[in-house]
Amino acid sequence: MLTCIQTLALVLEKGGLEVTKIITNAKVPIAKVWDPKLKLACDFNINNTLALQNTKMIKTYVAIDPRVRPLILFIKHWARHRNIDDAADGGTISTYTWICMVIHFLQTRQPPILPNLHGIPHSLSPDNLVIHGHNTSFCDDLTKLQEFGRANRETLGGLLYAFFRKFGFEFDYRQQVISIRSGRILTRKEKGWDQGLEGQQLLCVEEPFDVQRNLGNSANEEAVKGLILEFQRAVHVILETKGNLKNVSNWLIFAWNRISRANKAILIMSLLLVMIQIIATIIVLAIGNSNKIETPRCAEPLELYLIIYVIRVGLSLPLIIYQHLSRRQPSDQQQSSNLMSGWAYRFKSLLDLFAILWFIVVAMRAFNINVSTLAEGGSKEDLAKIPVFIYKTISEVDTPSSSSTTENTKLKRKPSFTRRWMKRRQSTTTKEEQEPSKIDNLTISRSEDAVCSICLSEYENNDLLCKLWQV
Repeated sequence: MLTCIQTLALVLEKGGLEVTKIITNAKVPIAKVWDPKLKLACDFNINNTLALQNTKMIKTYVAIDPRVRPLILFIKHWARHRNIDDAADGGTISTYTWICMVIHFLQTRQPPILPNLHGIPHSLSPDNLVIHGHNTSFCDDLTKLQEFGRANRETLGGLLYAFFRKFGFEFDYRQQVISIRSGRILTRKEKGWDQGLEGQQLLCVEEPFDVQRNLGNSANEEAVKGLILEFQRAVHVILETKGNLKNVSNWLIFAWNRISRANKAILIMSLLLVMIQIIATIIVLAIGNSNKIETPRCAEPLELYLIIYVIRVGLSLPLIIYQHLSRRQPSDQQQSSNLMSGWAYRFKSLLDLFAILWFIVVAMRAFNINVSTLAEGGSKEDLAKIPVFIYKTISEVDTPSSSSTTENTKLKRKPSFTRRWMKRRQSTTTKEEQEPSKIDNLTISRSEDAVCSICLSEYENNDLLCKLWQV
């Protein structure tokens, strides 16, 4: 066999083709050839009749639906550029294995795009072989197979994304087996690959003709884990370059499935708190604007503050979801992921900073601008009716002669800032609002009660008091 493949390589070189590589350690020796005129690559092997059946089967599957060929070509192109299509030297999986994975993926869509050719009743072909008790022939009557996947309306881009998502997040490599011959997913126990050598393999792909052969045995566990990372990377690339609603919903679904239960609980609690804040604020605004309640004009700044608050919380809601669902990406996507996360955190911080500045600078100022004109309190006439008295201590009333001595003593003590400010306000009020008239004296029998309820300072002689209480 080795002599034959080397002889074939020499013949191909004489014919103008370039033999790029001869793989002698494969199960079937292969000569990789490049045609410089047609710009095509091709693999040649000798005395492998089963390969003819494989080629015929792939050709039949490709002819059933127009989406099959471009999807296979894209996956082959992607695998080649990611260096994961070399089973002999690269330790991954072969191109034929990739094609079988694509066909099986299309067989298991809902509704299916490709049928199970081996399961459709058919007559045995002249070149039929029996391997391990199974015939190699299959149904190749395209008149029966045309438009089989017509009920499935998925686009080529949607199928590509679903392929990466299935083998990156959904497929159970420890328990499931890919089977084109059955047209469905088999379990390892059902296949008999749960023990022995095949039980140690992480990827199991049944060869559709030699059903005892596992096409995934060329990749060890580390290589398969690398394939899974490549699938996940491809999903992230598609989601970051497409921004339509369908891809956003797909991202939310798989991002939700990959985070831990603790993160899910934290996200749910965060969303509930945000929604409660929004609903409570809307209820307050609705009650305030109700015709049944007469809202004073001083409530207008509060309404404006609440409206801006709801807008700010609404804008921060998608950022909260993204921050909880996003996590570290594969190494090739780390830079772009960090860039997106960085901008999300910056925007969230700007919203929080805006909320603080809005409350301090705008809202607090709005609450205090022209409060006297906005508040619907008493008029100046009503305020003028409030009786004003001069406070006198009991000792001052009993012994008037000692008043000068007391005043001289108190002049020596420096009044506090609060008392000086209150006296200035009292003198201003007296000059502007109080008509020149005799002001009665007021005494409080208990000295413990002679305390201002605002500044908690004790009353002193000659303090002006507004008597707002009834004796």
